[in-house]
Amino acid sequence: MDGGTEKSVLSSSSNVWKCLSAATWSINGISEGTVIGNSYYTFTMNYSQAQSEAINEYYIVLYNQSGTVYWNSGALYSSSTESTVTGLPNNTVLYARAYGTTVNGLSLDTGNLLVTIDYEVPNIYSVAYLENDKWHGWVKVTTNILDVEGTGVGTYNFIDSKYINLTASGSSVTFSENFNLNGDFIVEAKGYGVSANKSVITMSGNNLSIAVAFRNGTFTGGTLFFAELKEANSGYVLYSNMISTPSSSDFIHLWIQRKDGMYNFTISNMGVGA
Repeated sequence: MDGGTEKSVLSSSSNVWKCLSAATWSINGISEGTVIGNSYYTFTMNYSQAQSEAINEYYIVLYNQSGTVYWNSGALYSSSTESTVTGLPNNTVLYARAYGTTVNGLSLDTGNLLVTIDYEVPNIYSVAYLENDKWHGWVKVTTNILDVEGTGVGTYNFIDSKYINLTASGSSVTFSENFNLNGDFIVEAKGYGVSANKSVITMSGNNLSIAVAFRNGTFTGGTLFFAELKEANSGYVLYSNMISTPSSSDFIHLWIQRKDGMYNFTISNMGVGA
């Protein structure tokens, strides 16, 4: 009743609020730093929500490093729907993201997840080529593999015949033969016990000098770890993606690609014992 003894109008049912719990939303098989070892990938989603909220629609998108859309799945409506991308470019870095809404407007978003495309391309010129020399009675073996032998400086030692310990001050290893940085190239390195503000790799070739160092910094999300690449001749400076600060036993994977004078440059934490 109001002040004039009249009945008040009932409130509209549109004012009823519905409380929803946050959803679990992720791309199956994809996390930060995932390596896709094929020229294709079939995406499916992992989705759960306490009130069994139904999905309205969502999209799976791949972006290149400049933020341009490389591939878009189009609208999808079930987390179990398979969506396959083909023709992925080898030796590249992309970002995968899945985003959408539920029927009642709950937002779903994985954020951008860095993925590396790295697979073996069959080549008619095999690693080893055999040629029968019938006139001399032997088989000629030609290989496209070159032995790269390093020369150590300072105090260093080998670990499990796989790694070289260069933590001592002034220690380094130099690879000066059968190593060509002219034109396009890819350089990968893996190691642990890395620390910030120290040089990791120095590379030089004809009219090309590159220095790579690990860095860290304090940002809104806390202290983050990344790598810095400097090209001395051009003054070009590039920073990798940022990751959480690794422990001394975490293996860090460093990946550098130079193609047509431009760089793809990423790091990822492969975990302990990788």
